Amino acid sequence: MAFFDELGAKLTKTGQMAAQKTNDLAETAKLNMRTGELNKVIQEQYARLGERYFALRGSAPEEELAEICAAITKANEELESIRLDLQRIRQLKVCPACGAENPSDASFCSKCSAQLPELPPKPAEPGARFCFNCGGKVAVTAQFCTKCGTKLPPVEAPAQEG
Repeated sequence: MAFFDELGAKLTKTGQMAAQKTNDLAETAKLNMRTGELNKVIQEQYARLGERYFALRGSAPEEELAEICAAITKANEELESIRLDLQRIRQLKVCPACGAENPSDASFCSKCSAQLPELPPKPAEPGARFCFNCGGKVAVTAQFCTKCGTKLPPVEAPAQEG
């Protein structure tokens, strides 16, 4: 009978150890998850702090932060240049009142209804040809406009020097 008593005691002890290990793992997982959440909060607050500092002092930062502020300013300027290039390429009109992007043929903003400025004309492409009726771009050798169907005048051959 002593054998079974010892076996029972060992099984009970092993069960208790397994339960404790399970509890420890669960507690470790909870603590690790909370650590991750807190690290995320800290990173977000650091970002907010940096953004607020830059907004308040970016033009006249403390000496230790001048290099970082200059890099942010340079990146912001490049982003603005890219944004303007994209608007020019896509021929978007930007609302002067709210900043919304609108199609090139819009006269009023789709977001706030403010009147939109006219786009500057696209630079002429060398060798480009346009329909005299609708202004649509046509192939140099086209006989008819693909937008409005108007018959186009023949293209004159360039004069040869000789």
